[in-house]
Amino acid sequence: MGNWEFDRDQLKKAVDFISGSIKQALPNSELGDAEFDKAAAQVLLDLSVLKKDDLMEYRRILSSTQKHYNLETSELMVLLEEASWTNIYIFDDDNGRKIGITSNSVKSRLSTVQTGNPKKITCAKSWRCKKANDVEKAIKSSLESSRHPGGTEWFDISVDEMMDIAKAACKSAGPCCEECPGND
Repeated sequence: MGNWEFDRDQLKKAVDFISGSIKQALPNSELGDAEFDKAAAQVLLDLSVLKKDDLMEYRRILSSTQKHYNLETSELMVLLEEASWTNIYIFDDDNGRKIGITSNSVKSRLSTVQTGNPKKITCAKSWRCKKANDVEKAIKSSLESSRHPGGTEWFDISVDEMMDIAKAACKSAGPCCEECPGND
């Protein structure tokens, strides 16, 4: 779904939330539940195709959605905040590990990285994080001495060792989300 990845449960909660807000805003409407859910899904679809750095379009859709559906700013912001988390991933090709971030799906990123790599790459671990840029920088900084020759983004370190470093990086970045390994 566009540039932001939703899991099924999160998407259902988002549709239910927006649909409920629209129903509250239009209590005398003759629309059925299916129409409210369709409108809610369209709001999410409109938001999902945006790139995170496209702030003008983001603000336009946010404002339009608020006015059209009479939503409170705080309600919509909570929804958008959850939708804008970034994925952190650890890929493994048996010769090294790659840590990175993507605002797209991890599956899509894996496919891109696999292109041109003769070795089978697997995703060893991934999680969503609101502070992904800070966490990724901290991890890569800690791994500098383990970097493959030639300055690549691949590292000579086990997945378990990389996860230990990721846990420390997540803890130092501060609380941000339930999925971060620093919460263990």
